[in-house]
Amino acid sequence: MAFSEELRQAAGDQWERVIQHRWTKELASGTLDLKVMRRYLIQDHRFLDAFVVLLSSMIAHAKSLEDRIPGCQFLALITGKENTYFERCFQELPRCTEADRSKIPDAACTKGFDQLMRDAAKSGSLGEMLSVLIVCEWSYLSWSKIVDKDATRENFVLFEWIDLHTSLEDVVAYLRRLLDEEGQRLDAEGRERCKARFLQAVQLEEDFFENAYALEEEDRFGDHVVGSAGYNSENRSNGGRRYYCIPSQLLQQTGLSFIEGIIDPCANMANCVESYTALEYASLLRTPKLVHSMFDVNPPDPQRLFQDWNVLHCFLRLFCAISFLLAFALTELINGYGDDALAFIISMIIYAMGLSIFVFFTCQVPWHCVVKRSGWPGYRFWAFIYLVFSVISLGAWWHLLEKMSCHIMNQAHEQFRAPELQPRPRRVSSTWALGPFLFGLDNAFMFIACVRASQQARARETQGAAAPLLLDS
Repeated sequence: MAFSEELRQAAGDQWERVIQHRWTKELASGTLDLKVMRRYLIQDHRFLDAFVVLLSSMIAHAKSLEDRIPGCQFLALITGKENTYFERCFQELPRCTEADRSKIPDAACTKGFDQLMRDAAKSGSLGEMLSVLIVCEWSYLSWSKIVDKDATRENFVLFEWIDLHTSLEDVVAYLRRLLDEEGQRLDAEGRERCKARFLQAVQLEEDFFENAYALEEEDRFGDHVVGSAGYNSENRSNGGRRYYCIPSQLLQQTGLSFIEGIIDPCANMANCVESYTALEYASLLRTPKLVHSMFDVNPPDPQRLFQDWNVLHCFLRLFCAISFLLAFALTELINGYGDDALAFIISMIIYAMGLSIFVFFTCQVPWHCVVKRSGWPGYRFWAFIYLVFSVISLGAWWHLLEKMSCHIMNQAHEQFRAPELQPRPRRVSSTWALGPFLFGLDNAFMFIACVRASQQARARETQGAAAPLLLDS
């Protein structure tokens, strides 16, 4: 039996748990929470340097130029295409700036992997180096081959990670060949050291997948669900969510024990739904855009098209609402409010805040349903909603154009009257019609995005897609 196969069999069921992990299934189906993917990528990128050190050491200890060249080519892939993928993901995912990532500590499995790779590199043993490298690449090739045929291709953050590893067959064959040859040269003690490195790496791979679902980063960013039950102020874990508990004794002492019966059901309900995404959506509003790709009526990524237009729509609504309130407030203050000016300003600030919150959530909720929940309760439902909004907005735009045309004709007619008979001219700006036109346009493209997403979902459903896509039926 080849030495590499002997090591894989020594891992037993744990190897199968790694390559069949739920993380890989959710990654392929497109249902993996982007928070989970963000945690995974941040931690994975942390030991990229250690991996480069290990691979470089392996190349240096290889027996011949023929054995070094494939390793050098693989090193170029890691430091080139794979590293670029990380950088693109960090630009795409929310709260992934360098400053944000620097606040997140290394997970225990990340530290373990980093130490294992550096220790193997320092050992000077080609067999030990290969034993660690082969786990990383062989296990990833194995699970990526399993899920590749059913992988959705909507978000590059997810599907490109699969693509990067399905192409590693030659790399894995190369590493296995070197390890098998080195195994023949090693004595029993050397083979045992290789086995220990191999099994430690397999354990860390399983721990790493599990860590992606851990709660440490959510705690750091404040993504908590607040509950009341319990008799101490320590947090408790429940079904994958962490609750910060209000002591029941305190509620009873203050006569507010009835609150416990209200908060706990709400907390349990929150435990069953996805984590809240308002902060993620708010971060998107910082960089609204209007680019050529947003006018594609046959988009390759309908959810991305929907997101771009939805963010622009929300930004425009907020801008128009605040601008109108500001203009109204200035006009009223100029007219004079006397002693009531301060009260008027405070009331306008409160009104502006309330209006902004209303606009924000009326845009964020559809975005959450379409982008984060695969169109729940159905892409067709949202397509109908945005079709209606588009027709109303474009109808209002057309009505304003007609009024403006009539006004221009009346002004031209009034020029022939005597000056003393001419009515006082009214200022009519073409910008009056700009708002309804833009709102109608972005609603139309969000309608197109929902229709295209519905078509893609039905196509995947026909091919045996994951359950969430059946919501569109």
